[in-house]
Amino acid sequence: YESAFINVNFKGTSYFDRSKFVGITEFNKTFFEKSVRFDNSILTGKANFSEVRFGGEVNFSIQDTRNAELKFQEVKFSNSIFSGPAFFRNRNFTANANFNGALFQDLTEFHGCTFHPAMSFHQTKFQKTKGVDDDATEKLERSYRTLKLHMEDLRARNEEADFFALEMECRRQRGSVHWTERLAATAYKYFSDYGRSIARPLNWLLGVTIFFWISFWLINSFSDGKSIGDILLVIKGGGDGLLSILGFTLEQMFRPFYIWSEHTSPTAQSLLKKHSLLIPFLASLQSLFTIGLLTLFLLALRRRFKMD
Repeated sequence: YESAFINVNFKGTSYFDRSKFVGITEFNKTFFEKSVRFDNSILTGKANFSEVRFGGEVNFSIQDTRNAELKFQEVKFSNSIFSGPAFFRNRNFTANANFNGALFQDLTEFHGCTFHPAMSFHQTKFQKTKGVDDDATEKLERSYRTLKLHMEDLRARNEEADFFALEMECRRQRGSVHWTERLAATAYKYFSDYGRSIARPLNWLLGVTIFFWISFWLINSFSDGKSIGDILLVIKGGGDGLLSILGFTLEQMFRPFYIWSEHTSPTAQSLLKKHSLLIPFLASLQSLFTIGLLTLFLLALRRRFKMD
């Protein structure tokens, strides 16, 4: 190694401003208890910051973007922990930069950077999505938007989706955002993980279908004058009428709003005679949920396999 600080514990604030590291630089498993500054530092060869613990703010930013020496040749931050804000402003990543498994617990900024196609954020975690006030939260939102745009330029769709989700989560938590937008974002989060999950909308659809199936059956049973004891006996005996009600429930799924048609099934007609308002309302509600969840599923499927 040209420069090696392996397993070193830096107790105070550390300054490496405008330092020049020639050849291989090794900071593996180092612990910086407080902030550390590498402002305008030059790393001419491979730099290893794997499994480093940054206890405070860390700054790798540069001001003179015209200086070719200030570019990162090859740098590795895998499995490192950034407890404080981390700044990499204006850095030019000209070769592989590895952040795999790293943990960022505070604001992380890559504004003005140039990313190499080999940049990797595999299993990297970004924990902070809400600041002390709206301004701080909006700053977090912008930082994730920058990373999202970098991933979009690289056509890294999965990473782009991850940073989009972080950006949306920050925006959702800003008090200045209208409540209707926050409500829609909350639904988007829990029903499809901001478009990242294909399975979640289908799981919700299954749960919604079962909920309405049981609801329709209970409404029908109580309308026939059955007590709770009678219903429990029916369930124990195999659930009389459950299959016909299941058919009605699936009809609302595969033929949305068909409850309003004049050519409904005999089961639907029987239910409508007992509850002419409640049944159409619940059936329409089920149809709305079905359309919404299938739309989220198709959007997530399209995003996962999208190729420009």
